[in-house]
Amino acid sequence: MRTLCALAVVAVYMLVWFEPAVRLDTRPGKRAEIFVANTVCQGRVPDIRQASRVREFVMPTSLQRHTYADIPALAEPFVPMFTRSWRMELLAVVLAAVALVGAALGRAWGGVLGLASVAAYLAVFGLALDGITLFPAAGPSLWWTAVQQWPWSMVRDLLLLPLLLGIIAGQATWLIARSAIRYRRQKAAT
Repeated sequence: MRTLCALAVVAVYMLVWFEPAVRLDTRPGKRAEIFVANTVCQGRVPDIRQASRVREFVMPTSLQRHTYADIPALAEPFVPMFTRSWRMELLAVVLAAVALVGAALGRAWGGVLGLASVAAYLAVFGLALDGITLFPAAGPSLWWTAVQQWPWSMVRDLLLLPLLLGIIAGQATWLIARSAIRYRRQKAAT
């Protein structure tokens, strides 16, 4: 039973933290070049609130065919911003990995770090509750029609992530409470 619970904890953490861990592969310099390619070279106006949280680090197809020698030079001023965001993402992923070990072992410190990893996810990546708030606004049938048309990335971000982060927070709180109850029992027995 204990092994099954540990595997469930690992599965929930992996569903939440796999994509952020994989995105760390794209270094800050490349993120800045893609940001410049999407904004300056494509003439798009960036959303300042989302500047440090670029979801897709993929060079636009129209620019993949051409070589723009000035993209690295134009991207240079943006590198410090993306370096800070990359470091924060790295710190959050490492914190989640340590929390996963503690939570899988059933330790109270794993619960504390689990709550910290949820807070880090919310601080670094944010959370969109649009999928949940759409349900009371649109009604069940219209909501289900909308959800069926969403790609997997939207379902994950708008529906699954809030649920999974809630599960992690609940399990972490349970680990802390269980440890506190055990400590009180030991204190009362002595």
